[in-house]
This record gives sequence, C-alpha cells and structure tokens, in this order.
Amino acid sequence: MGGDEPDTNQKIGNTVKQAVGKEAIPPRYEPTYDELEPAYRYGYGARLHYGEDYPEWDDELEARLKEEWGDLEPSRKAAWEADREAIQRAWEFEDADEA
Repeated sequence: MGGDEPDTNQKIGNTVKQAVGKEAIPPRYEPTYDELEPAYRYGYGARLHYGEDYPEWDDELEARLKEEWGDLEPSRKAAWEADREAIQRAWEFEDADEA
C-alpha cells in the first residue's frame, strides 16, 4: 500500500484469516516456520546421524554442523547465526516415543 514496511510475503487468504481471528498474525522481522523448516529438518537428522558421537550439543559439534550446513544449504551459509537456534532446538528435541 505504498508504505516502507517490509513485504510480509503472505497470500490474501492468510490476511483474511488473520483479520477474522482464525489465524495468528506472525510477528514482524521473525522467520516463519516455512523459512526455518530446512534448519529444523537438518538439526533433527543430524541428531540421528551424530547422536552417538555427540550426546550433547558442544562447540565441536557446532563447528561440524556449521560447516556441513554451509555445504548443504549454500544460500543459507551466511545465515548460520539465524538458523543455528532452530538447528539446535531440533537437535535437542526428544521424541515422545523415546521419553
């Protein structure tokens, strides 16, 4: 509408649902789940792959995952700091079946 605010990158259907209270309005300047999904998937998969070698998240594991993330998602390499939290959250996620 001519403002200086950033594009919210959503469809009209989302806007209508938000207007009538059927969908939450996403906070500005925070990534959406769709944007973070690759990081969550990577963190969860990394735990399955490296969990025996690294039972806890530590600096050595983080360095390894950071390097791999840059190779697997070159477009997100510079965004490691933004993606790191989602990757670690997924790494530390415990399946309800395992708990």
